[in-house]
Amino acid sequence: MHRALARATGNRVYVLLTNTLFNAYLPVRAALRAPFTDPQAAHERLEPVVDAVTAGDAAAARRAAEHYLTVTERIMLEGLA
Repeated sequence: MHRALARATGNRVYVLLTNTLFNAYLPVRAALRAPFTDPQAAHERLEPVVDAVTAGDAAAARRAAEHYLTVTERIMLEGLA
């Protein structure tokens, strides 16, 4: 999903960054899976990002992505605690 979103932005740097982060995430994903155990909740967190990118609204996409990443990071850190 994240790779598809990165490609949809048309930003090549974002695509490269996403690929780099994904490759770093793979070896530790079992420890960081908490944000993704509830598919509906994960969908609800990511949906505003998808909607903004689909609409071509860069400012809304930026805000939605920042919110998604902040919340997801918090859930990951809570899962590690």
